[in-house]
Amino acid sequence: LPGLLAQQVLLQDFFAPGVRSLAAAGPPARQRATTVAVATALFAALHAPNVALMAGVTLAGAFWTAHFLAHRNLLAVVLSHLLLGSAAMASLGPGPLGNLRVGPGALALLTP
Repeated sequence: LPGLLAQQVLLQDFFAPGVRSLAAAGPPARQRATTVAVATALFAALHAPNVALMAGVTLAGAFWTAHFLAHRNLLAVVLSHLLLGSAAMASLGPGPLGNLRVGPGALALLTP
């Protein structure tokens, strides 16, 4: 749970506000869309080189960021992260998601 909280704090309290301040010149709808897209892409990149996990994180991260921007409820996105991650591991198993490993741990799974 501390890891999930740290990830969501990074996404919602670091990436999203930083991107939003850079996109401040446009209309509100475009600011929101840009914030969600860029913050989510940065968050997904942190899950490299695990491509399956990056794809899942892109979809989930977009939902989490849009939800957080609208409701400012960190507990809801952390609980959603916990439930979605648990459901993915239970239904897909460790293989497709590489045991949720990123960085050198994921590279070790890719090498024979």
